[in-house]
Amino acid sequence: MQQPRRPYSVSCLSGIIRLTRTCYWKKLKRVRHPPVYWKMIMRKTSTLSLFVYLFVVFAPAAASAPRKITTEQAHALVLASLTPEQSRLTKLNVLPYDSPEKSIFWFFTITWAGTPTGSVVVGNYAVDPYTGDVFSASSASYEYKSAKLQSLQAKVRESLHLSRPEYERLKTKGPLCDK
Repeated sequence: MQQPRRPYSVSCLSGIIRLTRTCYWKKLKRVRHPPVYWKMIMRKTSTLSLFVYLFVVFAPAAASAPRKITTEQAHALVLASLTPEQSRLTKLNVLPYDSPEKSIFWFFTITWAGTPTGSVVVGNYAVDPYTGDVFSASSASYEYKSAKLQSLQAKVRESLHLSRPEYERLKTKGPLCDK
């Protein structure tokens, strides 16, 4: 005895379930099975269809999410961008600060507690969280480059699984040049 067809909505999920149910029905309708067997088949079909639908919907979103470096990696990159004279200073502090305007960059100030009554600003830095590039936050389009920084950036980009063409696509000119 054939079950009456139920009206389905036009949504993708019901379309997948209907397609899967009709495939099972065509394969198994020649053989007589008890009604409990049909309920089990329909339950499995519905569950499988739901998993397929969820995978199709959410898998591309997870794959296309941009990868960012961590704040610890950004701190290390900023410290690696210091000159040899600056890196010899003791009691250096890396302080993050928020940009007054919306920016994709993370901003840091390095201070040196050299005097008992105050501290000295060593520099202001901007880090691109998508590529690991370190820029000066106070002068336009100045990108820091040193052997130590470039080796650390290569490790960071490797941890991001960032290929050379992806890096070239994501590369920016700096925080003061993006306006």
